[in-house]
Amino acid sequence: MKQLKLLCVDDDEGIIKALQRVLKSESYEVFFAYSGHEALELMEQNEFQVVLSDLMMPHMSGTELLATVKDKYQDIIRLILTGADDQNLIANLINTGSIYRYVTKPWVNEELKSIINQCFQFYKINLDNKRLVRENKKISEDLVEMNLRLNSDKENKEKLLQVYSEVLNAVTAPVIYIDSFCKTVKANNSAKDMFNIKAEDTLENLFSRLDARVVQVLKQYVEVEYRQDITLIEAQSTQLKIKSLGSPNDYMGLVMIGE
Repeated sequence: MKQLKLLCVDDDEGIIKALQRVLKSESYEVFFAYSGHEALELMEQNEFQVVLSDLMMPHMSGTELLATVKDKYQDIIRLILTGADDQNLIANLINTGSIYRYVTKPWVNEELKSIINQCFQFYKINLDNKRLVRENKKISEDLVEMNLRLNSDKENKEKLLQVYSEVLNAVTAPVIYIDSFCKTVKANNSAKDMFNIKAEDTLENLFSRLDARVVQVLKQYVEVEYRQDITLIEAQSTQLKIKSLGSPNDYMGLVMIGE
């Protein structure tokens, strides 16, 4: 973070000199202004984190100055320095967010320095919170974009699968696919007609329609994750080739293709 800066505003030269003495050894840089207009000019040239302003000033009161600061420099932490015993006004300024704290005249030096240090700490916390909000927003936007891409990919895959399904259904030879978990059985129209396969059929349903010798051969493929060999069997008077799909490291199930 850049050098921390405090701006003190008061039309009373004695107050300004007193503040100079109290704050001269602090780690932050301190600027002084004798009016609200001078303070606003300094703010255009410097980046302040905390502003301490007198409440009662001619031409532009502390209330008016800090209201302007709130509108133009929302991150600046605002303090009122007051000798007036007007608790209702102070409470209203705090409740509306116009000021963070107030300091009464005459002040206790150590208490004043403690309050200012709290303001700088509060500024840092606000800054970190805003950064986290921005980061969370970015993460949320990235997740939304990723989700849109995934949905788009899903739609593309579904379209591609639809094309594959239409192509297979146009093939007159029967084609049956059993997934790598041995739970899903997919078939083109020729295979559905030949083996009376329904959409909800499981592997056991398929086995029930095949003779024992064919089932035994199929189970040999099912019980191992991948086989390099291709086996030829006969079922329903049709020659079918059985082949594992994928690779030994990426088994994708098996397929039965009629000739």
